[in-house]
Amino acid sequence: MKKALGLVIVLMLAVVFIGCQTTSTGTPTTNSGSTKIMKAPWSDCGVGSWVEYKILLPTSETINKKETLIRIEGNNALVETSIKANNEWRSQGVEKRSLKSMSSPIKMSTKAIQTDIVKIGNKKIKCRMIIMKRRMGPNETTFVRWMSHEVPGGIVRRAMGGKIVKEVVAFEKK
Repeated sequence: MKKALGLVIVLMLAVVFIGCQTTSTGTPTTNSGSTKIMKAPWSDCGVGSWVEYKILLPTSETINKKETLIRIEGNNALVETSIKANNEWRSQGVEKRSLKSMSSPIKMSTKAIQTDIVKIGNKKIKCRMIIMKRRMGPNETTFVRWMSHEVPGGIVRRAMGGKIVKEVVAFEKK
């Protein structure tokens, strides 16, 4: 029961983060008419590439989640998600992730996009930091996402309200 509750909470966090991916309270840039093309997160990874995250649940418990590129089918990557329970990885299923480039029509102020170096093991990863604010009920919450194509899946770390809620602990890019 406790594991099922934890999975539900993880899924709720995912919904919150997905909803915040395209929201910024920054002032739009004056670059008119340009659309930035971004590589899809798994597009430059080989089969067998994987990333392991430590995720902080609202209950202050942590879980480990692993995503592994199983195979490529046309314009999609099939990525298996596993959760570590009792020191054993348990599959949560496979889902399709698009390998097509994404265009981003959203313009953010230069204050909303910064760079940072994140250390993962003995590797230093240069990341693009995206800082967003989102109103959740009466409160405004700050979300920060560290992203890099050096890491499979592209997401290196996420923070919500000043607390790191998801971060890479290990990865292998093939």
